Amino acid sequence: MGHQAVDSLTNLFTKATHDLAVVQHRLEREFQQTYPDNDLIDKAQRTLVGNRKMIHKMQASAQISLKDDSDDTAYANFNQIIDEWAAQVQSRVGGEKDVSNSEDINKLLFSAII
Repeated sequence: MGHQAVDSLTNLFTKATHDLAVVQHRLEREFQQTYPDNDLIDKAQRTLVGNRKMIHKMQASAQISLKDDSDDTAYANFNQIIDEWAAQVQSRVGGEKDVSNSEDINKLLFSAII
């Protein structure tokens, strides 16, 4: 009888895990439909970082001295805006994790909205 109870409980947890995954997927899809422009910050950040890498490669190949991140005012300001925005969103969700290392700021925004 104990073995059947364990099997029943395992099946229940398996179903619950599946149901939660389905709900999470539906919520993410609904969020993407409701807020289609939500990844603008991520796109801007990826584009800026990509452009900076390309500029650094061109400067290196032309033997031009490279700018340090702290010397690039526009890049430093952009990073400051991203950090401040992420900190504000993080404070809404009440988490303690380091936002600057977050790979997907949109997930953070999503958790703040929900």
